[in-house]
Amino acid sequence: MPMTIESMRVRVGLSETDGSKDQIIYDTIKTAIGIIETYLDRGIISDNEQEHFTHVDASAIQLYRYPLTDGVTITMSPELKYHVDKKNGIIFFDGHVTEHTLTIDYEGGYLTDFMPVALHTAVLRVFDVLGLDFDTKASIGDVGGISRISVPDVGTIAYATKSAAGTGENDFIDNTTKFLLDPWKKRVV
Repeated sequence: MPMTIESMRVRVGLSETDGSKDQIIYDTIKTAIGIIETYLDRGIISDNEQEHFTHVDASAIQLYRYPLTDGVTITMSPELKYHVDKKNGIIFFDGHVTEHTLTIDYEGGYLTDFMPVALHTAVLRVFDVLGLDFDTKASIGDVGGISRISVPDVGTIAYATKSAAGTGENDFIDNTTKFLLDPWKKRVV
């Protein structure tokens, strides 16, 4: 199932054509993706990226956002000879490199409609944990809409009403979602 705004509206209990909560839905999707990217220590959604490396003393480096987009040029300053593992975002230098600063511009990550099923499922699972549900009316025991989120190291979440668990806090990534995500974690080069 593609992650279209229409499908996400239905997922939170709205009609397919009800655009009244679109910004909240977009923000929640963005937060879910941010939580997953923090957990994986890598970018998964397609975007242009510029990375700065200091005191490079290596024969290879790994980029943050991958897989690298086919047909897009990687620019490096200073220019060095290299070859690329696009799937894993690894740049292998032709010889050992010692540079004070290195800047790399590139494009990488998945388009949301072509994201691997495990990542897509994980994004939806985290989205669901964030608790948007406009179809139901909150009561004392129900979890309502989000009133506050703080993410830095996958922090806390506060709901508008108290949950049955008591505090309104929840783990963003449960064991099943971790199982889906662990094979996609950034590898250390």
